[in-house]
Amino acid sequence: MPPRSDIPDDLKRAMARAFDRAWERFARPGIAIDTEAMRAALARYIVTMVRDGETDEARLSAGGFLHLTSLHRRPGARPPRSRGP
Repeated sequence: MPPRSDIPDDLKRAMARAFDRAWERFARPGIAIDTEAMRAALARYIVTMVRDGETDEARLSAGGFLHLTSLHRRPGARPPRSRGP
């Protein structure tokens, strides 16, 4: 990825929108989170995605959201049971 100052403005705007969309999907009332740490983790992850070549805003947002949910584990939460045979 080019230095920050060399990132095209349209990609910077897409990254910002992807960040906002992922955060809005993740941060819900009643969820106890360390907001500062989680927002920093989201920003780092989106930057990493861009460094890896991703430029699609929807994929940046979806990837960021999935990253946040993977970082956030509710105490006592159990994984869903499989419904297979």
